[in-house]
Amino acid sequence: MDDNPFYPPPMDEPEGIPEGFWDTLCEPFEGSEQSFRILNVDVVLNLPETLARRIRSHLVLQGAEAAPVRRHRVMVFRSPKKQFQAAKERPFDYHVEFMHGAEAVDFHAYYFAGRIPYADGEAILALAPASESDLQTEVENFLRIFTAVLLVREGAFLLHSSAAVVGREAYVFFGHSGAGKSTSALLFKDAGHRVLSDDLNILCERDGRWFVQASPYVSEVRRVEPGLFPVRRLFFLFKSRDNRIQAVPLPLQMAYLLSNIVVVNGIPGLYAPLIEVLNRLLPRLPVEALHFRNDKEFVPWILSHA
Repeated sequence: MDDNPFYPPPMDEPEGIPEGFWDTLCEPFEGSEQSFRILNVDVVLNLPETLARRIRSHLVLQGAEAAPVRRHRVMVFRSPKKQFQAAKERPFDYHVEFMHGAEAVDFHAYYFAGRIPYADGEAILALAPASESDLQTEVENFLRIFTAVLLVREGAFLLHSSAAVVGREAYVFFGHSGAGKSTSALLFKDAGHRVLSDDLNILCERDGRWFVQASPYVSEVRRVEPGLFPVRRLFFLFKSRDNRIQAVPLPLQMAYLLSNIVVVNGIPGLYAPLIEVLNRLLPRLPVEALHFRNDKEFVPWILSHA
C-alpha cells in the first residue's frame, strides 16, 4: 500500500484548518497575475504560468460580454500546514469539507484551504506543498466553489443542468441524479441542435430577461460550448413512458431549484441573497415539470409544445 500513489504518507498533524490559521498566512504564492473570466467578472489570482496553463487547459473560458468587466481578487498564499485532509483512495473519494462562519465560509480539501466572504471582500486560497498536478486539481475545485459564490453576489447562479440551443434561444433541463439531463442533451445533439453543457450552466439576468451560459468547467461527457443565450423554457425532468408538461406550484418550483443549485444552497450565509435571485427569476421564467420519453420523437415533440 505504501507504494500506491493513491495512498500518500499519513498526515503528521490533525486534519482540518487550525484555529487562527488565516492570520498565519504571510508568504504569497509565487507567480504572476492570472485572470479567469466568469460572465463579466475577471477572477484574478497570483499563480505560476505553468500551473495557470494547466488549469486553462481544463476550462472553456467565454469571451467578454458588452457589460463593464469587474475584478475579484483571490489572495493566494503558501500554507504553513502541509496537508488538510488524509488522502484515502484519492481521487476516488475526493470531497471538500465546509465550515460556515458568521462572515465567511471556510473550506478545505487535501492540499488547499479557502475562505470566501459572504459579502464583498477578497477571498483567500492557501496552497500546501504538493505536485503541480495535485495543485491543478485543488485550484480548479477552489474556482468551482468561488464561482458558485461569486455568481450569487452577481445576481446569478450555477445550476446542475443541461442546456440546448434552438435558433437563438435555449431550453434548460435540470433534475435529480438520473433524471435525464445528459439524455436530453444527447437527444438535442442527435437532432442537430447545439448543446451548451450537460452538467453545469450559469443562469443570469440581463435587462429583465434571463440568459444561460455554460460554466467554464468541462463536463465528464463532452466539452462545453460557448455563448450567452436567452432562456425560452426551464424544465424539471422526470423520465416517463410519455411526453407531457405540467405546471408546478411556486413553492415547489423554488424547492426544485434550490435542490439543484451548486454549493451555495448549503451555505447559510448565502441563503437570503440566493432566495432574492430566485424571486426575481420565477415570475419571468417559471419552472415546469417535463415528463419525457427517451426516443427520437422527444425533440420534435418538445419544440412543437414549447
